[in-house]
Amino acid sequence: MILGKHFLLQHGKKQVEMACHPSGITFDAVGLRASSNGRSCENHECCGVALEDNMVIRVTEEQVLIDGKEQKALAAYCVNGGMDTCKVGFTRRHLLAHKDEYDGRLAQIRDIFSKESESPTDRAKHNRNKGCTRAVLIEAEYHETPNCKRPRTKEGLSTPK
Repeated sequence: MILGKHFLLQHGKKQVEMACHPSGITFDAVGLRASSNGRSCENHECCGVALEDNMVIRVTEEQVLIDGKEQKALAAYCVNGGMDTCKVGFTRRHLLAHKDEYDGRLAQIRDIFSKESESPTDRAKHNRNKGCTRAVLIEAEYHETPNCKRPRTKEGLSTPK
């Protein structure tokens, strides 16, 4: 059943509502070429170097040390096989004001800026931020309705319209 941009899915006695986000919700993940604040592991000297186009990342709020002070940040973790693996970077600081909209969300890598990028702006972004990538949110909101109450007919449950 389609309600505007919301979809109701019926699974057994549970009714699930899903809302699809419009395409184009993008953000930048920065610090891909730095190995500080947990961006290195036993497999990578610098985890952000392993990112490729179309890989999936998860944004997670956490505490980090910046200039000796503990601060909140939105970290980006690579997702492999459904599990968060390496911390590859962080979102820009201004997104902390919108942390509830990004924390725990999945995103797909669309562009990885490098010193070989065709655009001078993209090259400057890479150099200024110690590596930068553009990602687009791909995860749909998921809300489960606790009590699915559809009227019964003689044949059983009614079908959604």
